[in-house]
Amino acid sequence: MEIFEIISKLKNFTSYNDRNMLEKIIMKEMYHYNEVKHDCQSVIDNLWQLTRCIYKKMEITVGYYKMNREMVKRRLMPVAITFSDYYFYLIAYRCDENDWKLLYYRVHRIVDVVEHRKHFEIDKEHDFDEGELRSKIQFMFAGEYKKIRFEYTGSCLQVILDKIPTARGIDRVRDRAIIEAETFGTGINMFLLSQGRKVKALYPESFVNEMKEEIENMSNLYKC
Repeated sequence: MEIFEIISKLKNFTSYNDRNMLEKIIMKEMYHYNEVKHDCQSVIDNLWQLTRCIYKKMEITVGYYKMNREMVKRRLMPVAITFSDYYFYLIAYRCDENDWKLLYYRVHRIVDVVEHRKHFEIDKEHDFDEGELRSKIQFMFAGEYKKIRFEYTGSCLQVILDKIPTARGIDRVRDRAIIEAETFGTGINMFLLSQGRKVKALYPESFVNEMKEEIENMSNLYKC
């Protein structure tokens, strides 16, 4: 496993006493460690190659396993790599499409990378800020930008604020907090639904309807 190689290298930079302490601290954790399943030979090698292509602004073609296990080939303009909820993601634009829609590819599902001689430039209007994306997207679910508002009645408001970096409280009355946030995609719906009855969607109407529809679909699973 690559994780063992990384830990071994980190140990080489510690003192003898610290190394013994470190080994005792992580011993049980390493024994029970389960590696995230991946299709590529090496996630680390993929990361290095993709990072180099991003730096050199090289077009690439990747062999990629979609979620349904269909293998596809995609010619891409890679612009960034980010990490979210166990996975590294390559963020890229498609070369054969002109809509400039950002797409996310899990690095561990990329089985081969072909580097092309052709280089690319991104116009300023399509320039990408991975830090901004990370603060506004949940679980890397692609989608449109939206500003939402919801009510939270739980006892752990700080958990909500930590999970959604753009969230801010705009009103609070007793045990009710009204929160506004800027987001991309539908991953935010998944997170808020995990809070159960502590959350009520307020705005916009499209967001409210998405939440209602999902709750109804979940309820129907338990109807005889």
